[in-house]
Amino acid sequence: MSTCKSEENSIIFTPMGVMHCGLLSRKKYNLIVINSIQNENKKILTNICNQIAELYSHQLIDKEKLVLRLNCPDANKINKYKPILDVLNEKGFKYVEFVNKNLNYNSLLETMLKEQKAALCLKMSYGVKLNEKSIKNLKMYLEHAKNKENINVHCVIEDIDNADEKGINDFIKLMYKIGINTIGLRVDGKYLDSNVYYKFPDKLNGIFINFFKTARQYCFCIDVKNKEQNELLRKLCKKKKIKKISLKTKIKNIIFRIEDNYEI
Repeated sequence: MSTCKSEENSIIFTPMGVMHCGLLSRKKYNLIVINSIQNENKKILTNICNQIAELYSHQLIDKEKLVLRLNCPDANKINKYKPILDVLNEKGFKYVEFVNKNLNYNSLLETMLKEQKAALCLKMSYGVKLNEKSIKNLKMYLEHAKNKENINVHCVIEDIDNADEKGINDFIKLMYKIGINTIGLRVDGKYLDSNVYYKFPDKLNGIFINFFKTARQYCFCIDVKNKEQNELLRKLCKKKKIKKISLKTKIKNIIFRIEDNYEI
């Protein structure tokens, strides 16, 4: 999801290369988010490189803790962002988190996973099954990653009306079979828009609770880094409180059964 809401100590670049800085509650920034740039525009890429280099020159980047989150849906296009990665390699960083929507193989990503300089987050659309090639690539990344925890898969529900427990369970079982250790549950970014009202189905409460229960049974770690998503999930997972019935009402219900349709 593209967003301009920067959390503390983070910087977000929009697809147009516009930089939004969050509150600097510590001395330096430790998270940079770069949202997908349309057609990987070279001018925008160059501008982002220059802005990041400028931040380094003013000692505003925490080199030991910096995470660059690169939203690049197509893994085939990762190499087009290499100029930005070159700046980080020169200046210093902790790791790059590649956020993809497909599992096309990329040698640069594999190398960085081996060196523990990368993390991979796959956004898997709910109900869409991975083909054999995608599963093979995911297993290959797992095999070569120095830290298996750096690879996680999110189940993204794009249409809340079509979600059901079976689809969620199928996702969890597939990730368990492949060998993934960390998973996450997400809803499409449109549901986070506070300016739009969405009526969430009553069944969603049970579906989401089932996800977390089943994930615990399979001993998965849950990715909870996204603040907006976490707040929405907590809200939707709250069980509806049952209204307390007074003793007087209970006695009336016993004497006058609902099916009798007697008026009091």
